[in-house]
Amino acid sequence: MSPVQQAWVLSIIGIVGAVAGTFAGVVCQAAGLQRTLLFGLVIGIVGAVLPLFANRYDLLLMARLVESVAHMAIVVAVPTLILSLCAAKDKPRVMAVWSCYFTVTFILAALCLPSLLEMSGWRGIAASHAALMLVVGLLCLGIPKSKLQPSTPQRTVALSTKSLLHAQWRLLRQG
Repeated sequence: MSPVQQAWVLSIIGIVGAVAGTFAGVVCQAAGLQRTLLFGLVIGIVGAVLPLFANRYDLLLMARLVESVAHMAIVVAVPTLILSLCAAKDKPRVMAVWSCYFTVTFILAALCLPSLLEMSGWRGIAASHAALMLVVGLLCLGIPKSKLQPSTPQRTVALSTKSLLHAQWRLLRQG
């Protein structure tokens, strides 16, 4: 892979976040938070497994694009789901912990991945990532429905979603 191709493979998640981030919250609310999270985890598993079969740059980039969609769904759904599960007095502390997830993830990756890479190669890392998302997905299935927002799209939300998307698009074009 050329340096430019490597840059695209590494940057695609951030690019998708920058382009789709404005719309993701609206779409997530319309689809339902738990449904969005589970969708993100399933797509994330697919995105983690696809590189195992990618023997060309375009396939690897497509796998990373799939992973980008998963990342967007998870990162948008989780904070609101977390807030719906905790007591009002704990919300500031819980959100403070959530705000550290990216930094903590990088620290854990820096500590764990070199050993995993040495033991099983990059394919082992991809398979471990998929397995971890499967475990998290199974744990999420155990969240009591009574504590969550409805996971079924509501017509009033869906109608306002379209107008919000148009408004956000107009702001992006102007900005």
